[in-house]
Amino acid sequence: YRKKGIIFTLFLTYKGNLEAAEDILERYAAYAKEFGVGSRAVTRSGIAVTLCDMDGAYDAIFRKEGLIVGVTSIEDPELAVDLAFEFLRCF
Repeated sequence: YRKKGIIFTLFLTYKGNLEAAEDILERYAAYAKEFGVGSRAVTRSGIAVTLCDMDGAYDAIFRKEGLIVGVTSIEDPELAVDLAFEFLRCF
């Protein structure tokens, strides 16, 4: 995708149950901690997005029921979060 002149990747995966989807988020946060700088939750209107700092490139991911959606490799963490919330409205 392209937004504000920045090219980024959107990914999504569907798991059949909430536990499997939540497990993916937890493992992704652990991956960000091991191979990047870590992760943190960003909450807006009671909805949390996980922002992963991959040493200067940011991924922002969220779970909506059994669906995992994220944007990857964005240099601006605020833009990563904004894009994640923008896509959240689509689901």
